[in-house]
Amino acid sequence: MELPEYGPDSIAQPLVDGASPANNASAPREVSASTIGRMMGLATVAELRLLEGKIDLLTSKLTAITVKLDKLQSTTANFPSGSDLERIDIQIGSLKNLIKEAITGTINAGQGAVSGAHQSAPDAKKPKASVFVKPEEAQK
Repeated sequence: MELPEYGPDSIAQPLVDGASPANNASAPREVSASTIGRMMGLATVAELRLLEGKIDLLTSKLTAITVKLDKLQSTTANFPSGSDLERIDIQIGSLKNLIKEAITGTINAGQGAVSGAHQSAPDAKKPKASVFVKPEEAQK
């Protein structure tokens, strides 16, 4: 028994009517363009449509993210900056001092009315209620 000779033609083309590979080489077989395209790894129309749909979805999501980032940027632009924060801090400190003086003044006034003692002299210096008071002046 003789083994058939295997070459590129015998593998790619099937035997026709039980003929030997040598006789079959003379009858070429036609292959469709889509088969060749698939063998080359090219995408089909359905695959391209699916890919196009995914790209459109991704584009719409990116557009939505861009809109949200623009809104966030406009919101953060209105936040106070460093100098604004310093000014706010100074105003809060001034309010603290004013509240402390108001509380201590009402307590002292309430004690003075009940006991009749402890009234401040008209020439006594009170600490200034300003944020711009130096620590040395506030202790005097």
